[in-house]
Amino acid sequence: MAARKIKRAILLLRLGKIVGRVMKHQQSGKPVRKKLVDAVDSVEEVALLQLRLLGAELRASSKSALFAVVFIIVGSASLIFVMIFAAITAALAISETGLSIWFSFLIMTGVLFLVAALLLILGVKSFSKIKAPTRALKSWQETKDIIAGD
Repeated sequence: MAARKIKRAILLLRLGKIVGRVMKHQQSGKPVRKKLVDAVDSVEEVALLQLRLLGAELRASSKSALFAVVFIIVGSASLIFVMIFAAITAALAISETGLSIWFSFLIMTGVLFLVAALLLILGVKSFSKIKAPTRALKSWQETKDIIAGD
């Protein structure tokens, strides 16, 4: 709530500067067209600042997405090699207990399936940490509301 009041005060200060410029132009006899150009320039400046905030938040979010993808790819590639050798070793060890070799490999296939499911769940959770640029969107909406007079 305090942040909204601060933003409103900043915007009112900017609008006050615009009004001050308009008053100067009225006193100096400059045309109304110049006043409108100054007002539009000030509004464009506010919009540009809002877009910069949005860009900064999107960069941070895309960085998180990039790390999530890289971790999933590297982890999966490494795990494939480890799992192949570990599965063969475990299946042969299970067959030494007296079970047939095909049943030993079937057991290892089930274990590998459970590990793969766990990795997929962790990957999906990593993507769920990616957030939309809520602060920029909220700030943009507040600016629109203040300008509209709501």
